[in-house]
Amino acid sequence: MMYRPLQVLPMQAALPASSRPRPLPDALAESDSATLLMTDFRDTMPASIASGKRLDDALIEMHHAATHTLLATEGEHIAGIITLHDIHGPRPVQFLHDAGCHLNCRHGNVTVADVMTPIQRVPALRLSDVQRSRIGDIRKTFEVRRWAICSCWMLTPARTSA
Repeated sequence: MMYRPLQVLPMQAALPASSRPRPLPDALAESDSATLLMTDFRDTMPASIASGKRLDDALIEMHHAATHTLLATEGEHIAGIITLHDIHGPRPVQFLHDAGCHLNCRHGNVTVADVMTPIQRVPALRLSDVQRSRIGDIRKTFEVRRWAICSCWMLTPARTSA
């Protein structure tokens, strides 16, 4: 079977946030429906953390939620995502070396907001495209885009006023 990459859209800011992920099925095949991989915010509450929390708090929440990715929130809205790689990778050290970090900066004081991926940079796929796709199409999309993480959000298109 031939798989194809899907069209990628910019993520919309100000999405409502909630709090816990759903479990994945035990076994998946590339020919299975792509919706089996996706989290639909209409009926699933993904794990989240306030963007002002420290990275240690994010690690604890990831452990409790059994996930490697959290939605970072500001109030009732999603501000970005943070992954285990963001915390253990180069981003915290890069932040500490940035000009905006003063002499009192310490690794234990780095917050989720300091290293998260802002919501505007998170890739999004059209819900209708995902519903018609197979897991192989999603794999191909990530392969073509050279994405390192499999975080993708199903969105209904924004309505435009006529």
